Amino acid sequence: MEADLYPQFFALEERHWWFRAMRALQWQLLRQVAEPPGRVLDVGCGTGRWLEELQAEFQADGCDLAGEALRFSRTRGIERLVQASALELPYRDGSYGLVTALGVLEHVDDDARMLRELFRVLRPGGRLLLLTSGHPALWSEHDELVHHKRRYRRPELRARVEQAGFRIERLTHANLALLPAAVGLRSVRFLLPRRSRAGSGSPDLFQPPWPLNQALYAILRLEAALLRAVDLPAGLGILALARRPGGARAGSADHNSSLPG
Repeated sequence: MEADLYPQFFALEERHWWFRAMRALQWQLLRQVAEPPGRVLDVGCGTGRWLEELQAEFQADGCDLAGEALRFSRTRGIERLVQASALELPYRDGSYGLVTALGVLEHVDDDARMLRELFRVLRPGGRLLLLTSGHPALWSEHDELVHHKRRYRRPELRARVEQAGFRIERLTHANLALLPAAVGLRSVRFLLPRRSRAGSGSPDLFQPPWPLNQALYAILRLEAALLRAVDLPAGLGILALARRPGGARAGSADHNSSLPG
């Protein structure tokens, strides 16, 4: 990721509608997991906002390849951090009950190898929560600035995850309501000349006025409510909850008090 994006992400993650809504969607999938996860690992923790929430609930570690990202994470008071590649994690086999990898898989050249590493560090019965970018046709300047290698189609992601040995429990698109607006905006930008960057961050990330920010957040919180019952057929992102086979089976979703409500 371009170096000037880290302070931009750090400044926006707390209040920006997209970051807040993605965290709500991620928790919604985790709430269906009945048993306590034990130790948790956030791979590609970035500037640390999601890891901060995980550490409030669990014993959670974080790793990221970028030293600049880890410096921002440490300003949040996060200490359980390691600088490491998602392709070669410095953790023992079966160390974690839950691994999260949010906006990471699309960054690596060898996604199959990364998924095998995530599988390796999970204990039997442990879960993987994965968020990645959907719809290759939506490739934009933002993808290039954050050094994406690809965007995924849902069947392609399912195949990748299952080939690594996981069993898919949920596989859903996210950010469906705003997909038409994103298609329109990216189509317009495709027709316009590229602006000079000069370290100015991503054009897709800016803090909108408070009323608009709250309205966009409210729209995506409705999606989080929908995810209690259904998977979404389209959207800007793809969320997956997958399980490493073995271990105790999950109990009833009514017994999920180990996760925040």
